[in-house]
Amino acid sequence: MNIGYLLCILLFSISLGILIFYITKDYYIQKKYKGLCLFDIDGTLTTGQNNEQTVDICLKNGWAVGISTAGAMYDPTNLLSFPWMPKNLYNFMAKHQWTTFNNVARNIYGGKFKQPPNHDEAGHKKWGILKGYSLMESAKALNIKPNYNNFNSNLILFDNDPSFIEGTKMFPHIKAVCAGSPCSQDIILTPNLVVTTLKPHQ
Repeated sequence: MNIGYLLCILLFSISLGILIFYITKDYYIQKKYKGLCLFDIDGTLTTGQNNEQTVDICLKNGWAVGISTAGAMYDPTNLLSFPWMPKNLYNFMAKHQWTTFNNVARNIYGGKFKQPPNHDEAGHKKWGILKGYSLMESAKALNIKPNYNNFNSNLILFDNDPSFIEGTKMFPHIKAVCAGSPCSQDIILTPNLVVTTLKPHQ
């Protein structure tokens, strides 16, 4: 058996091992997550570019992902019927028993029905307050401890509504990132926006 043949076998074995590692590596289930990224739906995921890649960046960097919406029509049974819904986001939520799915219009927080404190006096901003609450509930379900430095916050909401973003300021350890109109006419949800947002944690 010549050396060349042995080298070919060795290289093939190494390549096969690397391929198997990447096929079987499960980004959906980890023992510990660096933080949590929740995505709004209307005006954020619905207008995002390359949503699958955007979510993939979070997962490959060790972040949990989920949804926080004020759209009463949305629930786990219909999400995949929409073309903007990335399958990796859906799969992550499903594998975690929907603990990162939140619908604040239907009082669903951390995947369960809960009655939060009343914030009607805050007007439209109340939805942002409730989204902040949803981040806390989902983080708690995954044992993610908040980083209380807002600049390096590990609880992040991508949203398009300026009032909602303003409402999240009730939680100083939560970071709300503009990701669509009307909070910006130039910024939408993209992989690059997520890379920039997560950069301080690298």
